[in-house]
Amino acid sequence: ITSTKAIFGLRKNKCPTGSVPIKRATKDDLIRGKSYFNNGLVDHTHGNHYAEVISYPRYDFYNGVSGTSSVYNVKIRKGQSSSAVMYIRNGPDSTSYIGMGWHIAPDLYNDDDTHFYVVWTADNFKNTGCFNHLCPGFVQTSKKDYLGGNIGATSIYGGHMVEMTYSISQDPETKNWVISNESEMLGYFPASLFPNMAQAHQVGWGGRTSNSQGGPSPQMGSGYFPDKVFTHSSYFKDVAFQVESKGSVFPYIQDVDAVSDRPDCFYARYYGLLEEVGYSLQFGGPGGSCGG
Repeated sequence: ITSTKAIFGLRKNKCPTGSVPIKRATKDDLIRGKSYFNNGLVDHTHGNHYAEVISYPRYDFYNGVSGTSSVYNVKIRKGQSSSAVMYIRNGPDSTSYIGMGWHIAPDLYNDDDTHFYVVWTADNFKNTGCFNHLCPGFVQTSKKDYLGGNIGATSIYGGHMVEMTYSISQDPETKNWVISNESEMLGYFPASLFPNMAQAHQVGWGGRTSNSQGGPSPQMGSGYFPDKVFTHSSYFKDVAFQVESKGSVFPYIQDVDAVSDRPDCFYARYYGLLEEVGYSLQFGGPGGSCGG
């Protein structure tokens, strides 16, 4: 694979000491963000679909998750979204959840570009949480990269790959959840936001789509099914999770499960250890008539 790193922050300069870059949110941004947050994230909601690799409950709890994903820009319509996500949560019911990755979400940004994002909730997307900085929660520390940043160049099917490496990890002392990109800390979610997630019980990597308008579902990932060719289907490579008693752990095939609610439209495959890409997986598909 020939690849370069995705760029989504300030291109040349950093903010002065004592300040950080935060994308300005208008009233319309807040309205769009709340609508997309409420409609586009909950499993089993009409028009929402997923294809992911999730951890089995082999360990009592997890302290972090990491990986490197290819970044794409598939064509979608208003009312739709398509995303890659890596997350940590306190169980299948995902009462508390922190996710990050890239997505195309016209209802959130009013454009069809690919954006870096972070999302959180402490009550299964009912009353708490948001994307990026659309509500109080995330504490920014980076002077260069910012949440919601536009990713310029993206991957080309069969050609050059654009990648992002990111991690979610729990600070052992403060118990805050730290968000990093390319080993640089972007900021953190205070532990106090998540009364039900002193420890997390599940991690995952994969893709999601939403379609609030009905009709055919959008593409996921690169728009192609997994085929073990890493310039074709969207991927996460060098995946790992953190367990307090063991440090960084690379998931064996028996540690995880590949799940999809509509495998005729999208699915995920976990390959374990591959020579060039480490512990890795692919996800995605063409979408289409996937039903509710």
